[in-house]
Amino acid sequence: MKYHRYTEQEVIDRTKEAIHYFISKQINPFLEMLDGDFVWVGDYEPLYMKGITAFLESVKEEIQEQLPISITEEEYALLSHERRLWITYGRFTATINRQVSRIHFTLVWRQKNDRLLLLHANANHAKPMPQSDAQSRIFELPSCSRPPIHTTEAKKQAFRSLTGSIHYLLPEEIRYIKADNNVCQIFTTSGFFSCRSTLKKLTAPPFLRIHKSYLVNSSHLREICRYQATLLDGTKLPIGKEWYMDLKQWMMKNCND
Repeated sequence: MKYHRYTEQEVIDRTKEAIHYFISKQINPFLEMLDGDFVWVGDYEPLYMKGITAFLESVKEEIQEQLPISITEEEYALLSHERRLWITYGRFTATINRQVSRIHFTLVWRQKNDRLLLLHANANHAKPMPQSDAQSRIFELPSCSRPPIHTTEAKKQAFRSLTGSIHYLLPEEIRYIKADNNVCQIFTTSGFFSCRSTLKKLTAPPFLRIHKSYLVNSSHLREICRYQATLLDGTKLPIGKEWYMDLKQWMMKNCND
């Protein structure tokens, strides 16, 4: 069976159509565009929703409001296309009762048979930058000024290195762990060594999974910026997309400015 090959313009047109349906609260046509695994992420705490049912529950009160909305200054573009996934982005201005909102968005589309369905939507209200030190705050997220407090008493753990040496370490002595198949490199405050293990066996507090190949000690984690974690000593580690949102929520819950 041959699949329809969507052009860049068709995907952009589909994006514009979805935005107009949503902003004008034409919910039924918008729902028909959604993938069964649809996820919505916005810039307010309740706007993190998995599934169409959760989305409907969130917007049910707003659907009743019949306020005239106009959309201007629209910009749409294709960011990426790989196999049956398309990523579009852009921005627009929405005006309601003379109140103006500037919205930035990213949409992820997935093709199922010949249908192009909305898999993920991220939308944020553009806000003015702070006047002081604005440039350094572009990617700012909560950072830890001190290690989180662990209530359980720390105990030393034994690791047998590939050379046969036994290392007895407290959790706080381990900065992060990197895996390569069934071999893990243990990076400590004084160096590193390799042992035969998997990340799954080593995943336990205070260690957080941030990537398919990395565990990080939460007490050594200083900040995250996009898909990169920075430790207290300046070491930078990658964050996998699968673990990013959980890590971000953990940071917001456990770290102080």
